[in-house]
Amino acid sequence: MDFQEAIYTQFAQSFEAQQQALESLPPYIEHAAKVIFSSIASGGKVICVGNSTGSHLSQYFSTLMLDRMDRERPGLPAINLSGEGAALLAITHNDSYHDVFSKQITALGNQGDILFVIANRGNTSPIIQAIQAAHERKMSIVALTSPEAKTFRHSPLRMIQR
Repeated sequence: MDFQEAIYTQFAQSFEAQQQALESLPPYIEHAAKVIFSSIASGGKVICVGNSTGSHLSQYFSTLMLDRMDRERPGLPAINLSGEGAALLAITHNDSYHDVFSKQITALGNQGDILFVIANRGNTSPIIQAIQAAHERKMSIVALTSPEAKTFRHSPLRMIQR
């Protein structure tokens, strides 16, 4: 396979994935947006976490919430736990990497808040612990994962609500 053929294949696969997403995800995205809006309208906040590439995407999502997306508007309450370097180091040094998000969620999360998870694999211990901590705090959970994520069921975009 030459380089141009590889490039063509990458574009074709991307287009195919986008087409599949267009056909299946809109109802899930709408539901997640309504749940997030309802939480914020009631005084809640969005707490974002992610593993691997998801940590960068969760940082980007929380930044868009805090600042703006496509037009000027007041900031929306969101925090990203994946990029808090000092907290991550302290928790992993004192306790365990497994608790890196759950300890922060226990400290910062409240009933009515949203845990927004972006995880290419939902079965990593820090993500599972984060979800358990969110359930204990009576938070709703919106999870964007890959189909291979065994922790979540049904669709690539999952809504897990207590």
